[in-house]
Amino acid sequence: MSTIGPAAARELSAQLAQRGIAMLDAPVSGSVASAQAGTLTVIAGGPRDAFERARPVLGAFSKSQIWLGPSGAGAAMKLALNGMIAASAQMLAEALAVAERSDIAREDAYDAIAASAVGSPFVAYKRDAFLDEATPPAFSVELMLKDLALALEQAGALGVPLDGVAAAAALMGRARARFGDDADIASVAAELRHAAATRDAASPHTTPEAA
Repeated sequence: MSTIGPAAARELSAQLAQRGIAMLDAPVSGSVASAQAGTLTVIAGGPRDAFERARPVLGAFSKSQIWLGPSGAGAAMKLALNGMIAASAQMLAEALAVAERSDIAREDAYDAIAASAVGSPFVAYKRDAFLDEATPPAFSVELMLKDLALALEQAGALGVPLDGVAAAAALMGRARARFGDDADIASVAAELRHAAATRDAASPHTTPEAA
């Protein structure tokens, strides 16, 4: 259930198959609250019959279980989803930064985003983290950067350019450098605020000349 690359999942599955053991790569999607409530989504790859046998166990902590194909499929989908999460975090941070620089209250801007066409479960459950920098971290930048490196490696092998994921990884890396490994991925918003404030301080201030 770890977030690993599909190649590693297939290798482990092959090694276990030689010993008569079926393996599923079955990472999950959802928040800490989803895990606590047992409403995660399981995305699985591996033998279909093994998936059906394991489904009652998976169902004990998830609201849905999706079989995606042979070994490696679950791992591949997890990396794709985490790339979307990182890109979503970046775009959410950018939207908030623009709103705040336009004299819109951060909370009001977040309400508008959450109620808009781009509102999502991610936007809903990350609200506290984006609005209050003191919120305890739930998904660290260190772990996300590990996942993004795997996603970019996977995409390179497939010949798929991931420009959005690469940009999100760069911003996530700057947040990690400023706030540390354990900072939540929502710290990208604080990084953008800091960058804007730094530019303000570096800009020369001019005053109109007296007539």
